[in-house]
Amino acid sequence: MSRAQSELNSNVIEGRLHTVRFVGGAAAVTKAAGDGVTVTYTATGRVTLSWSAAINPGNFVSIVGHCFQANTPGDVKNYEVIAEPYNATTRTIILNMYESGTLTDLAALEWLSITFMFQETKGIF
Repeated sequence: MSRAQSELNSNVIEGRLHTVRFVGGAAAVTKAAGDGVTVTYTATGRVTLSWSAAINPGNFVSIVGHCFQANTPGDVKNYEVIAEPYNATTRTIILNMYESGTLTDLAALEWLSITFMFQETKGIF
């Protein structure tokens, strides 16, 4: 099989993936990965991600995927993340983390990895 036959193609023209990973703590979060992104604890179960002007991600397309992790995996088995609409003016998105339907903070040794897709120029989205 040639390389062209095995390349991943997408309907998102000039797509860009941005992955961010952060760990919880006592009413706090600490960014573990994600260049050009600031992660700020906002309130119980709420975290704001802000992209710097230098790393303008482009036009928001979607959240591609996410994964909660923990040293004790059962501690995050009922967790879910719901994103508010992306604010293109401030380059921010607020994530709301729930455990069994209730806003909850990530504890120490609990992480969220989340990947976003952006588009360099306005295309089909």
